[in-house]
Amino acid sequence: MKKQNKIMLGILLIGFLFVVTISLASAEFWICLDKSEQINYCNNYKPPYTCSITNGCQKCMSIYNEADNCYIHGTWGDCVAGGQQCSSIGENGTEVDGTPPVITFTSPLDNGLYTKRAVALIFTINEEADVFYTDLDDGRGKWTRVCQDCTSYGNSRSFNEGLNQIQFKIIDAAGNEAYKNISFFVDSKKPKISKTEPKKGFANGDFYVQFTEENPKTLTLDYGNLVTGFRSSNVDLTSCILERGRTYCNININLGDYDGEQMDYWFNITDIAGNLFQSKPNTVEIDKTSPVVNVMNYTIDKTKVTFNFDVTETNFDVIEYQDNSESKPRWKTMCSRLKDDGTCTKRISLRTGEHDLSIQVVDEAGNIVPASDGNIIITII
Repeated sequence: MKKQNKIMLGILLIGFLFVVTISLASAEFWICLDKSEQINYCNNYKPPYTCSITNGCQKCMSIYNEADNCYIHGTWGDCVAGGQQCSSIGENGTEVDGTPPVITFTSPLDNGLYTKRAVALIFTINEEADVFYTDLDDGRGKWTRVCQDCTSYGNSRSFNEGLNQIQFKIIDAAGNEAYKNISFFVDSKKPKISKTEPKKGFANGDFYVQFTEENPKTLTLDYGNLVTGFRSSNVDLTSCILERGRTYCNININLGDYDGEQMDYWFNITDIAGNLFQSKPNTVEIDKTSPVVNVMNYTIDKTKVTFNFDVTETNFDVIEYQDNSESKPRWKTMCSRLKDDGTCTKRISLRTGEHDLSIQVVDEAGNIVPASDGNIIITII
């Protein structure tokens, strides 16, 4: 009985070894691949191998797992000692690689915002591949290599200020290509306000600001005093003008309840990265009242025309005229000051012919009023 049991145990053991030999081939052997053929490794951390050599590839293996269709590396010296012939073990485990590589980005992220031009470029690939990129906006079709035969990458690359639209090209050993587009912003420069007006003196509600910032988010005008209070007004950035890297904006606000008062004002600008710049506060006198022309008349003596004005304006600046009959009309000064009684007399010379004159009175706050209901037509004979 014991003898029969030993015989049965021996038969079972032989059968088990036979099954294992069929399902798990071991001992070092060569596996040969043609170009573009691919094999899988049993190690999860090691990506599949694709032959990229025209004359074919030879790899040293120690085990072929038929169930999972994968290989385990062998010892090169043992393969060499065993001869240079290719084994038939796992010959059905090779396949032509027709699948494009898959790339996964950690950085940059699509629609991401970065405050330095040196942006971290971090990615992984599911197989060895070459990676290139091009700038879709101004790269002119030029491809820049990132890495060769890599499965991962982690380093910084310098990108342009503002919006970057980058296309990545990934090519595996079999020549399969994949593409990935990523758009992101770079805003490494802080905004700067270089000029504001009026700098001093009087204001009537018209303000001007000049700044340098490629990616402005908000621009506000803060103004007021302790008497009437402080307020804030948004500037419409779409109405501003960009010229040679600088942006120019005009804004008009109603300062009616500040009329006759002194107030401070300043501008605040914020970019898309959250950087803030505040201009230096300016103090101005508010004058919303336009000059009043009480009298305006004139007399003609040959080519000489004498004008008489009577104006009411505390902050008087100038009375000026423009001859619209000239080829290049421009404003010319008639009176730069008024007498104590608010009057002014000015004589000008005109050539023979008809003259279409525009005359206006301007105060120091920039308020302008025409000296007459319409243009004055004067004919010199």
